[in-house]
Amino acid sequence: MAGMNAQVLHGGSYSGKYEGKYAVNGQIPGVRWPGYDGFYRAISNDWNRTPSVEDARGCLDAVARLNAVFRKNAKVDCAILKNTYCNDGLGSEFHHYPDDGKLLNCGYSYEFLSDAMLELPICKVTNGKLDEAGPAYKCLIIDGETYLSTAFLERIYILAADGLPIIWIGERPAGSRYHSESNAEEKQTAWKRALDRVWNAPGVTHLESREEVPKMLQHLGVLPEVMLDGTKDVMTAVHEDETARYVALYAYNRVEYAPDEPNPDEFGVSSIFRKGTMKSTYQRPGKQSRKTIRVKLHDEEDGEIRLCNPWSGKMEVISGSAMMVENADIAEDKGTAQQYRELTVEIEEDELILLAIEKKEKNRTDNYNTEVTEKCEADQDCGCDVKGIGMRETVGEIIFETLDLEEFGPNEDVECSFLRSGFRKYGETLAIDLPDQLKPWRKIDAALRTFSGRGTYRGTIRLEKKEPGKRYILNLGNVCDTFRVQINGIETDFPDQVMKEADVTEFIQAGENTLEVIVTSNLYNKLFEEPIAWNGMYLPYTPKDYGIWETKEKPICLYMESAGLY
Repeated sequence: MAGMNAQVLHGGSYSGKYEGKYAVNGQIPGVRWPGYDGFYRAISNDWNRTPSVEDARGCLDAVARLNAVFRKNAKVDCAILKNTYCNDGLGSEFHHYPDDGKLLNCGYSYEFLSDAMLELPICKVTNGKLDEAGPAYKCLIIDGETYLSTAFLERIYILAADGLPIIWIGERPAGSRYHSESNAEEKQTAWKRALDRVWNAPGVTHLESREEVPKMLQHLGVLPEVMLDGTKDVMTAVHEDETARYVALYAYNRVEYAPDEPNPDEFGVSSIFRKGTMKSTYQRPGKQSRKTIRVKLHDEEDGEIRLCNPWSGKMEVISGSAMMVENADIAEDKGTAQQYRELTVEIEEDELILLAIEKKEKNRTDNYNTEVTEKCEADQDCGCDVKGIGMRETVGEIIFETLDLEEFGPNEDVECSFLRSGFRKYGETLAIDLPDQLKPWRKIDAALRTFSGRGTYRGTIRLEKKEPGKRYILNLGNVCDTFRVQINGIETDFPDQVMKEADVTEFIQAGENTLEVIVTSNLYNKLFEEPIAWNGMYLPYTPKDYGIWETKEKPICLYMESAGLY
């Protein structure tokens, strides 16, 4: 969220082709469909690949658009000293700083810096910010460090003297990190002298616990780029270039792993390393988590705001009112009053809202490669103090009537290449007469336990009235794996594969509309149907659910929401 150098797709061979040592006609002798796998089956993505070229392209387009934003210059509120690794990258991911999300939920973004990084030439304080042209950190947090070097203590003293607020949590360090700084009495004396000087320096604030940090930062006038009300788990990120400032709001989930209690639904890497929850099997929480929150965006230029959709590549012009924010606890002479845009936002778990704020006197950025829709009528001149995004109500009626299945497999029985594979009609058209018949494929018929391919659902959407200026969102409840939507024979923009939603505003009409949803599974059930042994361990197999189904918490419905801000 805060910053990214690159994003890399990792996995084994997706083509099934091999022309290395011992190859015979582009294959390793004896290999079975879908062909050569660059990793052992247990770790490879061979069973996790999609057979849909269209869906793969849609997902990668979304990744590319997000890359275009998150590789821009990041503006980060807090730098946190960290000289050790956080974790191994497997398991829970909702935060890396163990404050239970206190900083995040107040809107503060953070990154970790080592003491070596603070010695870089760019780490200078200007206007109270560290590396103002880069991340522009507004403070440095030192949390429970037992050992710190003499050079680091001297560096912190200089940063504090130059105007960077330092938050120091916990007791005094016990000694230097390096033996070379403590192997003589005079060196120990020099270390203690450096510690005493910085420990008592102006600009260094001492706290007993992490829970005190957000309130103290506000008291010191260190306000985040995005202010949140602390009522929901939300991460923020701000990136910018010469023309626009991008603000991301991500409602994170609290999925955690329990190494001593492995999840029975786990497989592959997760099972090998005994991480109880991995994103490879993660399903969006069943509970309802949509909530209205208040958001204030720091914006001195009061530029035009656009709501960005990374799945479709489109932006919608919206607007928001400006306000001045100054914490009541902040002394007037600190000059901390800042201009913010205040919004009311509806957001739910795992949802990403991405905004682009235009910088005045600059041309609109073309890096997002977007179409721009018309601005809503209720703009910033309407006199409203607070604007809102995403307020919804349920309308219309959705009826699924039939399901056609197509199995994905090799074009010929002897074929072992993924490249020479395709879809074939599977069975007869299934009638969906009742809502409870809308369930995962493997629960429709035991013969579909190892089925992999795609299913085409056909039905209708009945909408009594289509209101102008409203957005219509088709929510498919639980749908797995990837999917595309057609309304009245026209394919919509690529749907949101995380939220399981498709914007159908441009395609739906008042009255009865034809609906077609194409759901494509990956190959997991087909290729990983039995437990396999790896390094003396057995990796479990649990069939995955594919298709469309709903629960009380995740109904299939049509939402109507206000377009833009209102």
